[in-house]
Amino acid sequence: MNRDFEKKLASLGVHIGTRHIHIAQKTNDNLFLTGITDTNIYGDFFYVDSILNKDYQHGDISFSFLSNMNKEFSLPGFEKKIKLADCAYLDTETTGLSQSSGTFAFMLGVAVFQNDRLKLRQYFLKEPGQEQAMLLDFLNFIDPYSTIVSYNGIGFDVPILNSRYILYRMPHNLKGKVHWDQLKFTRSLWRYQFDDRSLKSIERQVLKFERNEEEVPGWMAPEIYRDYLRTGNTTAVSGVLYHNANDVISLAALAYVLKTILADRDEVYTQRYESLNFAEAKLHEKIGDFTTAISVYEKALSQSNLNILTKISCIQALSTIYKRRGVFDKAVNYWEIGAELNDLFCIIELAKHYEHYRKDIQQAVYWVDFGLKMLELQDDLNPKNYYLQELNHRLHRLIAKGEKNAGT
Repeated sequence: MNRDFEKKLASLGVHIGTRHIHIAQKTNDNLFLTGITDTNIYGDFFYVDSILNKDYQHGDISFSFLSNMNKEFSLPGFEKKIKLADCAYLDTETTGLSQSSGTFAFMLGVAVFQNDRLKLRQYFLKEPGQEQAMLLDFLNFIDPYSTIVSYNGIGFDVPILNSRYILYRMPHNLKGKVHWDQLKFTRSLWRYQFDDRSLKSIERQVLKFERNEEEVPGWMAPEIYRDYLRTGNTTAVSGVLYHNANDVISLAALAYVLKTILADRDEVYTQRYESLNFAEAKLHEKIGDFTTAISVYEKALSQSNLNILTKISCIQALSTIYKRRGVFDKAVNYWEIGAELNDLFCIIELAKHYEHYRKDIQQAVYWVDFGLKMLELQDDLNPKNYYLQELNHRLHRLIAKGEKNAGT
């Protein structure tokens, strides 16, 4: 930016970047005693390193899986296979929740696997003027890793980091890396199980991990950092550090769980969460992987713990896939199974099939009549009922066709 223009902005109280922000004299520096201050071409930066070994336990998840990180696996919708050993787990704490140009990450947590251990590095801006130095070291730290893992990082963390690199005109390769945003997968897989699928909720209900009294809610982090800049006191910042560390470690634990479900096909989670196979099958169907979708829907139907509504939904989905692929014998088989469960969708599909594909008016009328009798038994004859309207419309057309055929 033109220096004269910058001076004009400064005269109006407008400053570019963060170097104009100053912090008060520190009154508590316990946090800084545990970390490392390093230097690069942009100046000083500060971070805290932690190491988690194979004997670490995160709720229900044993980190013994650290010994087997190099196996490639596929994720739905991903073109390339990935390895947990190639992942960098990322979470940021920012000065605000918006993506405006003034929002920046004052804490940046990233974990990687090294030598059968999880190495967690947490950068903290002792003063905002250290941001460029922090951003450069972060790039160097994750450079060997091809995949970024986050929780809503595509929608929040990465765009904020990208905007800061643009502001400082720093080249970076964040967009060149594979991005595994776990939020997409947890929303899909536990859609029918939990209303709340935030990371904290998934921690409690899937990882079985509970945070202790050190936890600081993420929404408090911006104000805590502002207080730190005013007072220099790091006491509350330590709580944010704890919060950020658990966010990042949970990403690593959740990556193992998702791999177990989607790649290893381990049934431990489908036994615990009865709708999981159904939800996974819908995920594969949504991206057009019908072969895998069929396999997982059929696996769901074989579950002994599947409730009747989910079972019917599986039947409907399988029959629809086979119908669209022209495999009518299998579609009819599933429609008949659904009809035995009094599912009106399947009953109407049978009526359509016999009317249009088999040209069997009598059998089509049979299924329409079957559906109408079922509605009558259910005392569900509201004229606005979609199924009643559909069945009556179909019946009138079939009667007209029958009369026409009889007159020829």
